[in-house]
Amino acid sequence: ADRGYGSSDSDASDAEGSLRGSNGGFGDRFGASKVRANAALCVGALARADSRSMHAHWPKLLPTSVTQLLARSPTATIVRCALNDPSPRVRAAATAATASLLEGPATKRYLAAAEVRTNPKTGAVVRANFASLSSTLGDIACATHEALTRAVRAEPASSCVPAACKALGAFHDAAPFARLPRDMIPKSMEAVMRRLNELAPEGSSQDPEVGAARVSLLAALTAVLAAKGAPAEVTGSLSPAPPSGTTGASPSLADVLPALVRYAAGTLGGHGAATRCEAFGALRAAAAAHPAAVAAMLDDDDSFGFRSILPAKTFATSGSDDGADGATRVAQASAKLLADFLAAVGGGGVGGAAGADDDPSHQQHREKAHEDGFFSLPPDELASLWDDVASSQFPAMTLHPSPLVRAAGLSAYAGLTADALAGTSEANRRMLVDAPRATLENERAPAVRAAACRAIGALAALTTNESSGSALRDALEPSVDLLLRAMKDSAKSVRLPASWAVANVCNTAARRSSIVSAGALAKIAESCVAAATQEGDKVRANAARALGYLVSAADFSSEPSSAWLPGVIQALMSCLTTGNAKVQWNACHAMAALFRNPSTAAGDSAWSPLVVRMLLMLMRDTRNFKIRMHAAATLATVGERSEFGNAYPDVVSIVTAALESLETMETETGHSHSQGGDGESALADLRYKPQLGAQLAATLLRVLAMGTAEDAGSVRDTLLKKRDVIRGAVDAATAALESFPRGDDGSFPEDPFGTSRDAGTSSREGHDDTAVRGAGPSGPERTSSLDMSTLARALSPGKGGGEDDEDDEDDEDREAGERRADLMAAAAGLERMYGALGEDGEALASHYRSL
Repeated sequence: ADRGYGSSDSDASDAEGSLRGSNGGFGDRFGASKVRANAALCVGALARADSRSMHAHWPKLLPTSVTQLLARSPTATIVRCALNDPSPRVRAAATAATASLLEGPATKRYLAAAEVRTNPKTGAVVRANFASLSSTLGDIACATHEALTRAVRAEPASSCVPAACKALGAFHDAAPFARLPRDMIPKSMEAVMRRLNELAPEGSSQDPEVGAARVSLLAALTAVLAAKGAPAEVTGSLSPAPPSGTTGASPSLADVLPALVRYAAGTLGGHGAATRCEAFGALRAAAAAHPAAVAAMLDDDDSFGFRSILPAKTFATSGSDDGADGATRVAQASAKLLADFLAAVGGGGVGGAAGADDDPSHQQHREKAHEDGFFSLPPDELASLWDDVASSQFPAMTLHPSPLVRAAGLSAYAGLTADALAGTSEANRRMLVDAPRATLENERAPAVRAAACRAIGALAALTTNESSGSALRDALEPSVDLLLRAMKDSAKSVRLPASWAVANVCNTAARRSSIVSAGALAKIAESCVAAATQEGDKVRANAARALGYLVSAADFSSEPSSAWLPGVIQALMSCLTTGNAKVQWNACHAMAALFRNPSTAAGDSAWSPLVVRMLLMLMRDTRNFKIRMHAAATLATVGERSEFGNAYPDVVSIVTAALESLETMETETGHSHSQGGDGESALADLRYKPQLGAQLAATLLRVLAMGTAEDAGSVRDTLLKKRDVIRGAVDAATAALESFPRGDDGSFPEDPFGTSRDAGTSSREGHDDTAVRGAGPSGPERTSSLDMSTLARALSPGKGGGEDDEDDEDDEDREAGERRADLMAAAAGLERMYGALGEDGEALASHYRSL
């Protein structure tokens, strides 16, 4: 591809834009441009076929310095072709190949190692004496970014702009900007906006290439705005300045969002539906990544026109130039923008927002976001915004003739918070609470029914106060029958969010028993048992989660609840043994709730030893580390020796063996990966290895604390042959309590495995795919594969404090004593069992007696 840069081919290719041969091809006397274009297409095809195999060739295909971008550079790269080749066809093929090189999850993982170190004072790049992989990738990222911004800003052929924009968007999807120079994202925005301003207005130009270029530039701007790791100052730079009414040739970042609003409104030259929808998409990306900048346009005078692109006014001013389909697309884009903006300014970002059919746990995302310091509007401004939404935006969306628009409007409930609901007026609060139920009852379109189920589930997940609690109590009870009917809907797209909403209702009922009546809970139990045994895995996971909340709050000593307990146990046992990872770990949490509930009489039951053995099979046989953690955490909730039944020796043996074999798992995983099996997913699980070791150690100590002298004979081999493993767990627990006695705020860290005795009634998070959270920073005393901070959390799982205990110093001191007491209880159990072994265990019994 490096041949043919001579003057003869250049002279022949200069006329490609206007001279065409009789066969329709561009004027190219020697056909060299076709060879170069096909060579670039081959590179793109290789990258799409196996992007990982191309990583070793990146230094030859992509530039490592800006000097390699020069036309006469001796280093030939595909990016140099994209900038300097005289043929538009070659430039388009080269940028398309660059986009293929940068796309895909494998490339994103590879490029994540890129890093450019700079002096914090001068900003100069700091070079090492040798070129590491991270520094080489950092150089490639910087040079490639410079080339792509040049291509977007200065590409002379409009037909090549879409390919350049696609490559720039792929780069921003993959690049780790937190480890790269801080000016890269601003440079990309300025390049895109400069080119947008140079394009002719859509109404004055009939050239389809100009329209395609405008849409591509807006799509690239969407990727730039959504880039992960953007510096904090980008949000401040994006905050709009007072509108000037004109658009200069060199816009600042403060002009980006107002310009997008004008594109979305169609005021810049009467843009069509495609342009307006892309502008809405860019604003949605900005709302997710830079909510403070977007919220700055929400002024009372609407000087930036942001309120004019919200659904109420967008629907009223939609023209018919693009036909009914175009107007519907614009209306749906406007409704989605409102939903994402509400989720972002409520403090939760847009991650997993309205379209997350699989597990749309929006409230959980918001609560986690508040902890991480996400932006949120002040409560009074947020309540005022929701008042406007309830009074003007929702009526427009719910009455729209398109079901897609109605569904997008209901997705706005993803951004509703308890404070916002409580701050709205009584009439608007009642409308917000009642609207999803009315929609679910009367709607025919499956997409809208699914959105209504998600909205009811979002309402049920809210932590309510007294001002909004009465409205929710009045709404959730009649919603139960509708949700149960939706769980049997002919459309799976409805059954899935309906099951998720039912699980949220059960969670609320477990925390606030007055929300749902006992009769309604019995109906829910019957429907969830059927779903857990008959539906697909995604619905089964939600059904298992719902059953876990039900059994945590029910009193099975009374007649109504005891009638459905056997069916619940059978359904959960089915979920433990079959289904995907979500089904199994939600079943683990539900079983933990069964063991925590004293009214289940697990110690006198026939099902308890059977469930224990199922959990042991999960710990022993599954390769998924998170499932093993959940199974071990569930075993730690068993409160009495009698609940293990005759499975106690197996519990001690398998938990000890699992703890001992943890060190060899990494080697086995690497061997599986080398043989091309499922090693990649197993390697991803290795990040949970320290937490798994900590939970296994804590579970082992809990189990050993219940041991009696009568158990010594049945566990003799484990006690003697694995004595070093057991002693290591005791020593690690002692070191964990000494090294991590309290959390960062002076209190014990929250139990990360959700195994506290009252977790079923006090936890604010559902046990779904994010149920296991990562451990905090571990200290220098880490022992083997155990995460010491996680071990400190996991100790004493049966006595975790509820959310009302956070600031209670007395409770913190009490928990500290209980955690130490649990360690002492394990030592006492070991002393009893080793002492019963006679001479073989006397020395070990003396050791644990000294503890």
